[in-house]
Amino acid sequence: MGSQHGNIVALAEDHIRRSAALIGGRASRFSAELEKGPWFTLLWFTVLYAMAVMGAAIHRDFWLDELVALHVSTLPSVRDIWSALLQTVDGNPPLYYLLSRPLLRGLGETELVARLPAILAFWGAGLCLFAFVRRHTSAVAASIALVCFAQSGAIAWAYEARPYAVVLGFAGLALLSWQRCAGSSRHLLWPAALALSIAGLVSTHFYAVLLIVPLALAETARCIGRRRIEWATAVALCAGVTPLIFWMPLVRNVRGKVADNALHADYFARPTVGALYDSYSSLVGQLIPALLVSLILTLFLMARRREPDGQEDGRRSSIPFAELALAAGLATFPILVFLVAVLVTHTYVLRYVLPGALGLAMLAGFVAHLALRKRPAIALAVLAILSLQFYLWAVTLAFSYKARAYDDHPLLLEQNAGRLPIVITEGLLFPTLWRYAPASLKSRLFYITDLPFARNTTDTTNEIILLKIRPMAPDAIVDLDRFLSVNRTFLMYHIGYSANSSLDALLARGYRVRLQAKRGPELLFSVTPP
Repeated sequence: MGSQHGNIVALAEDHIRRSAALIGGRASRFSAELEKGPWFTLLWFTVLYAMAVMGAAIHRDFWLDELVALHVSTLPSVRDIWSALLQTVDGNPPLYYLLSRPLLRGLGETELVARLPAILAFWGAGLCLFAFVRRHTSAVAASIALVCFAQSGAIAWAYEARPYAVVLGFAGLALLSWQRCAGSSRHLLWPAALALSIAGLVSTHFYAVLLIVPLALAETARCIGRRRIEWATAVALCAGVTPLIFWMPLVRNVRGKVADNALHADYFARPTVGALYDSYSSLVGQLIPALLVSLILTLFLMARRREPDGQEDGRRSSIPFAELALAAGLATFPILVFLVAVLVTHTYVLRYVLPGALGLAMLAGFVAHLALRKRPAIALAVLAILSLQFYLWAVTLAFSYKARAYDDHPLLLEQNAGRLPIVITEGLLFPTLWRYAPASLKSRLFYITDLPFARNTTDTTNEIILLKIRPMAPDAIVDLDRFLSVNRTFLMYHIGYSANSSLDALLARGYRVRLQAKRGPELLFSVTPP
C-alpha cells in the first residue's frame, strides 16, 4: 500500500515538473516574441491610457490652478504672458503657456484641449521609460516598469491643465537622451536632445532644475566606470540649464511671493516629514495591492520550482551601474526637493516631486529583470497581475469618473432661484463655482477680499491668486468695503475646505451672521449689518 502511494506521489510530481517545464517553455517563447515586437505592449498601453485620461479630462471641471493656467495661456499676446508671470499670476517659467496657447486658440478653451499637453507629455514619458529600461533588460521588464509608472500617483496630473506632466515628458526624454549619449561622441543628435530636454525642464517648472542633480551624479558614475569624460554629454548638461538665466526675474518674484506666506502657520505647503511621507505614499499607494499579490505569487512559485525555467540572455544580464545610480537618484528625488524646501524655498507639495515616479518605476523594472531573468513564466505572471490592475483602473476612470463643480455643492445650487447676493468664502473654490454656475446663480456669486486683514489671520495664497486673476471675473471678485457699500444683506456660503478670512472680517466689523441652512459640510449663512 505504501509503495502504491509513493508511486502516485512520484507520478504527480513528475506531472507537475512536466507541466512547469511546458509553461516555462511557452513563457520563454512568448517573451522572445515580445522582445522581437514590443510594439504590442506600447499599443496596448496607449489605447488604455488614452481611454482613461481622455475620459477623465472630459468629465472633470477645471479647478483654481487650472483656471489660472488657462487665464495666462489665453492672454492676448506673448508680452502679456511675460508681464503676468512677472507679476506672479502663476509661479512658473513661460514654456508651458506657450505650448498650450496655440492649442487653446485653434481648438477652443475646452477641458480636453487645455489638458492635451499634459496627456501627450505623460504618454511620451512612458514611452521613453520603456525604451530606457528595455535597453539593458528585456521587453517584459520594461513593460513592468511602464505599467508601474502608469499606475503611480503621478498619473493624476496626466489629465490636469498644469505643467507638472509636461515636466515628466521632458524628464523622460532627458533620461533616454542621456542613456543614448554613451559612446555617441561622434554623433550630436542625442547630446542635442539632452540639452533641449533639460532646457525644456527648466523652462517649464523651477523645481525641475533639480533633476540635473541625479543626471550629473549618474554621468559622474559613468565617467568613472569608463575612465574618460564624455565631453558632449557634459556640455549638453551644462547648456541645458542656461535658459534659467533668462527666468531669474521670475525666480526672484516667486521667492518674494512665497516668503510672504511660507512662515504662516496655515501655509498649505509647509515642508514637513509628514508631507514627505505622504508624497511617497501617493506615488506608490495605488500599486501596493498588485505588488503584494505579485510578491506572494513569485515567492510561492520560486519555492515550488527552484530551478530556472528559461535561459538567460547574456547580452542583457548586466545593468550599467550608472543607470542603477540614476534610477536610485530619481527615486530619492522627493527627498532632494524636501531638503531644498526646508533650507531654501519653504514650499513642498507632491506635484513638485513627480519625477520620483520615473525612478521608482525604473527600479521596479530593474529588480524584476535581475530577480526573474531566468524565470520568464513568473515574470509574465507579475506583468499580467500589474496589467490587470491597470486595465481595471483605466476602465473605471474612463467610464465612471466624474468631477463636476457642483457635485459636492447641492445646497449652493438650490439657491439658484433666490435673489440675494452669495459670497463664497473660499478662494480655492470660487473660480470653479463661478465658472460653472447656472447663469441666474452666476450673476449673484461674489468673492470679497480684504487682504490686509487676511494677512493677519490666515494663509493668503488663494486670496492673492484671485486678486491677480480678477480680469477673469472683474465684477465678481471685489473689495470687501466696496461690496458692503452696495449690499447690506446677503448670503455667505462656507464649506471649510481651505483657508479663508471673509467670515472673520465680517464679524470684526460687527455684522450679524446667522446659520440659515446646513447640509453635510455645506453651511449657508445670512448676513445683516450691525
